Amino acid sequence: SNEEEYFEHYGFAFDEMNLRSRIGSDFKEISKSRRIFKGRYIKVKMTYLSEWLADVLYSLRYEDLSEMEQKVMDLIERGYGTEKIIAEKSGYDRKIIRQIIRSLEFKIRLTHENSLMVPIKPKKISDTQAMETLLKKYGPISFEELRRFFWIRITGIKSAAKVYYNGSVYYSSRKEDYKDTGIIISINDPVSMYL
Repeated sequence: SNEEEYFEHYGFAFDEMNLRSRIGSDFKEISKSRRIFKGRYIKVKMTYLSEWLADVLYSLRYEDLSEMEQKVMDLIERGYGTEKIIAEKSGYDRKIIRQIIRSLEFKIRLTHENSLMVPIKPKKISDTQAMETLLKKYGPISFEELRRFFWIRITGIKSAAKVYYNGSVYYSSRKEDYKDTGIIISINDPVSMYL
């Protein structure tokens, strides 16, 4: 289907209008047929994220949870899925809860379903596998572009094709010679739109 192809290829969308214009569906329809997560995962913008990209970002952003984050995650895992109830149960101010939730979203630990927060458990994959997946899906791309867009640490590169262009090094999973080739990217491409 269009949804599966879109999320397999791009991995994410930024809002419902973006989804409707690209694939003619909204989040409720898509989330029934596929595991798509909703949260502020990329650049603190509401994002619809595919399972494969959740695994990649989770792995490249992985950090242990702080004591406060763990307390909030425990409450979410016990079914307390709203900011208000979490604040009441934890004793933390709602502003602090909001920041903890943003941190948990960044760490790909929760999703939003029917106005509730629900825990998710992405797969931890190796840094090498995560970077190879990003390069395969989005390459050729510079490490600076990856770092700026996804807010990840760049690590685990074993072998990647390098292309020097306009003073920058672009990496790709492909071992092709790009010397005499070009690439045209649509202005609506989800990655290039927000760089």
